[in-house]
Amino acid sequence: LDVAKRMIGTVDMSDKAEGWIKSESEGNNVAIHIVKQTDKTVEITVSARKYATPRVQFARNILANISKKLK
Repeated sequence: LDVAKRMIGTVDMSDKAEGWIKSESEGNNVAIHIVKQTDKTVEITVSARKYATPRVQFARNILANISKKLK
């Protein structure tokens, strides 16, 4: 959540129970889904779109920053 707020700005929706973080900033729609697989593994999916066009590099940057924060 901290990484999303820092990179995207305002977080529109955060559902801790379901593992969703959603935001819209500067025309970018960003969705982050976090699912605990086991005690030691977590699956994180980040999708980013602008005007219905995928923003792959933007999503990768968010995921890389989340990974750095976890280390």
